[in-house]
Amino acid sequence: MATKQDVQDALNTASALLAAVPTSVYTPLVRPTPSDCLGGTIPNLITIPVGDSTPGGEMIEPYRTRRMDNMPSGIVGIFGDSILQATHETLVSPFGVNFALGGQSLRRLVNSLRYGFPCMDTAGAGVILCGVNDLGNTTYYGARNATSPDNAAATVVGMYSNQLKNYLTGKWVICHLLPCNEGVTGAYGYNAQVAYVNANIQAAMAGCAATLAFVPVNPEFVDASGQLKAIYHIGDGQHLNKAGSALLAAGINQALVSLGIQ
Repeated sequence: MATKQDVQDALNTASALLAAVPTSVYTPLVRPTPSDCLGGTIPNLITIPVGDSTPGGEMIEPYRTRRMDNMPSGIVGIFGDSILQATHETLVSPFGVNFALGGQSLRRLVNSLRYGFPCMDTAGAGVILCGVNDLGNTTYYGARNATSPDNAAATVVGMYSNQLKNYLTGKWVICHLLPCNEGVTGAYGYNAQVAYVNANIQAAMAGCAATLAFVPVNPEFVDASGQLKAIYHIGDGQHLNKAGSALLAAGINQALVSLGIQ
């Protein structure tokens, strides 16, 4: 069980990483040069398996349309599931717009990007952290067995290599998936799936027309056995607390800076 001091120490660690980004980068703020970040081959619609219990992961109308109609150019679009949804967009970038949704699967995100985000046609960059819900829904996406050629992890890697690689243009940050604490979640074998995805995601995106930066899992997140530390999750072994979100945002921010994005 994490103590209040443990949590404070974790926040201090994340704050130090954010502070390490050169302050000159932010003075003055310069809106990113817009480009078409979805200018490649439009991916085929991915079939959602019958009985998929993952939530829809879609913004309800007219909420999405209203946002799209008034979106300025040069934004940093942030896409993913509940892990990124809980991360404040201004920690990622002063130009960040957080479209992440709880329950989002990579399948549904790819389908949504096909038609639902015209603002990414004139964006500064995009960020993706997604795939854990595909791994979690093992009844329909495959068992947790990192050596099987048709398991959930291989399917996630395949969506990056067969769908996103050919679709993304402009500048994108691709985040490695975060492990959970299996002792808390009870999802034993889940972290092996995460490790499989993370070990193959960069190769899966090789040849992408976009300029890419990858965000590996910060070693600070995990303990000696590779489990998500208690000081970084809200108590469920999966979702990040304030310190965890700040630590994640710091890594994404540094990746954006490497792409010339504030």
